[in-house]
Amino acid sequence: MAQTPLEIAANIGLTFDDVLLVPQASEIMPGEANVSTIVTKTVKLNIPILSSAMDTVTDGNLAIAMAQSGGIGVVHRNLDPVEQAREVERVKKFESGMVVNPVTISPNETLADALTLMEMHRISGIPVVEPDSRAKSGGRLVGILTNRDLRFHRDLETEIRKVMTKENLITVREGTDLDTAKDLLHQHRIEKLLVVDDDFRCIGLITVKDIEKAQRFPNACKDEKGRLRVAAATGVGKDADARTEALVNAEVRPEGSTTPLDVGALHGRAISLDQRGKVLSYKMTSQCASGSGQFLENIARYLGIAQDEIGNLSKEADDPEKVSSICAVLAETDVINMVSRGISSSNILKGIHLSMASRLAKLLKSTGAGDGVVMVTGGLAMDTGLVAALREEAEREKLEVDIRTHEDSPYAGAMGAALWGAFRHEKLAALGTLAKAS
Repeated sequence: MAQTPLEIAANIGLTFDDVLLVPQASEIMPGEANVSTIVTKTVKLNIPILSSAMDTVTDGNLAIAMAQSGGIGVVHRNLDPVEQAREVERVKKFESGMVVNPVTISPNETLADALTLMEMHRISGIPVVEPDSRAKSGGRLVGILTNRDLRFHRDLETEIRKVMTKENLITVREGTDLDTAKDLLHQHRIEKLLVVDDDFRCIGLITVKDIEKAQRFPNACKDEKGRLRVAAATGVGKDADARTEALVNAEVRPEGSTTPLDVGALHGRAISLDQRGKVLSYKMTSQCASGSGQFLENIARYLGIAQDEIGNLSKEADDPEKVSSICAVLAETDVINMVSRGISSSNILKGIHLSMASRLAKLLKSTGAGDGVVMVTGGLAMDTGLVAALREEAEREKLEVDIRTHEDSPYAGAMGAALWGAFRHEKLAALGTLAKAS
């Protein structure tokens, strides 16, 4: 029985250099050959090549080259999870049909803030948006700030609204094809095209560079959003879960995101963040709502109890009294009526906590925080009664969130401001403009 070529090679012990392919005549032109292949049901490669997940082979640079050529690179795992996720994110952002949820800035910020963001994200322009509490992401577009706007301004404490380009903004709606986008960019001699929704909220960005890359590499391996595809090794070690979560978040997916819930003196604020701290959504309660620290402080004073006793008293309640009003003044009137009817302080406080928690849970839900970690911060973070009520209301709203607090939660805002100030100081010093900005 004749041996197959594979059996012959196995018996002889041939290596790669021992085998040559003999060319033969073919009627098929190279351009007509289809060498694409399927990796999974949803991932197609235009060339059948995957690069190895070795630290001497595939990093972000090779993964970019592989995807542009039509294959895919597997980023090695000899990095900590955060660094590996950054490599993946760098590939995903290197080329994209549309930058989804771009970095934005408020018109009230300064040029120093803008330069810091540009340096941090390695970008040359930032859409300027007014915060919109109704929006799940993005904000109402009011302008754009580019290097051209910054070129001749030396006072870095100038507000962005005084410098940004705000007239005749060139915008398109989501779904605009790249040919139309290219024509608009060429017609108006601009490098960035702002993508807005029906309410003029900035939801994306199309750049000249991305269009040029798409034309240079027509066979690039991309996902459904026009971003380069990349793979990453995870393994089965002790850091496998953390590594996988970081990689999932590098795809800019909301799963596993973190939401700080700041409950302070006047407002409740829910800020949905991705794994890298980018804001996905921001919502805030109204100032007059009976769901603030100041309101609870007033009630404690009226009931004649110390603030640090509120949480424990609330947890002793057996028949919480409902407080329905969202107006602080009317809610205080409700409490006065309860006291006159002989309702215990425990049941009053529990009722207030449930009322506050109900509004805060709805605030969380409006940010899209359906799962992940919710970290309670601000002055009321240590109110155990409020945190317990918040967990009850989150379950009632079917939010699969892990609500947590930390001993440093009351100081989160101050610590964040200090860290941001240190980062900004470092960047301005590197830019040589610290003296003018300080």
